[in-house]
Amino acid sequence: LFAAVALPAHGESINAAVAANFRETFEVLREDFTAQSGIEVAPSYGASGMLYTQIKLGAPFAVFLSADAERPELLENDGIAVANSRFVYAIGALVLWTRGQENPTAEWLRDETHRIAIANPEIAPYGRAATEVLARLGVLPAGAKRVVTGNSVAQTMHFAVTGAVDGALVARAQALQLRAPASEMWVVPTAMHAPIEQSAVAVKGSNAQAALALLHFLRTPESRALIVSHGYEVTP
Repeated sequence: LFAAVALPAHGESINAAVAANFRETFEVLREDFTAQSGIEVAPSYGASGMLYTQIKLGAPFAVFLSADAERPELLENDGIAVANSRFVYAIGALVLWTRGQENPTAEWLRDETHRIAIANPEIAPYGRAATEVLARLGVLPAGAKRVVTGNSVAQTMHFAVTGAVDGALVARAQALQLRAPASEMWVVPTAMHAPIEQSAVAVKGSNAQAALALLHFLRTPESRALIVSHGYEVTP
């Protein structure tokens, strides 16, 4: 399975920093990885910017699965990440989910009676993409008062699930996980925001060998197929 990657001893464990939007997918992947390798993975989920800061401050993560390409590249440039370990593991899609309301469109976002939730654009790549979309549609800054900001894309989804807002700009994978009807979703055209290229990288440390084994696992055909089935795209 792990050709070109020497497996560490059975029973070893590593910590992984994982973007909040990828939680459900990673839970399946890590179980499969442990079953095949014997390596346990302890994930911490959150906004990519928050996780990046923790790694910069020395948090003991062996792997970083970000929701963007920028932060893993910065870690690599700063010598914190293992050289040449960075790759795009998933390409995300941004959707507007309007719980209980059908056929949302760009005009729905422009409607001043609708409260919208987005993730914090300073630390969450999906929030940054959402901000680009709202700005393009003329919703920001005029509509800022009706735009609610979550700490992560997971909290943003929670706002919509609980009815605290009328709709949320979140990852398509999150909406699919909740079995949201297609009629309640608008898949935002990719031309309206920068690509959401979710990149992974191994962090230098004593568990680098196990980290590289996990990253290799994420690139196998089986893992890529699972990632696609959860609502993402993958690079050729």
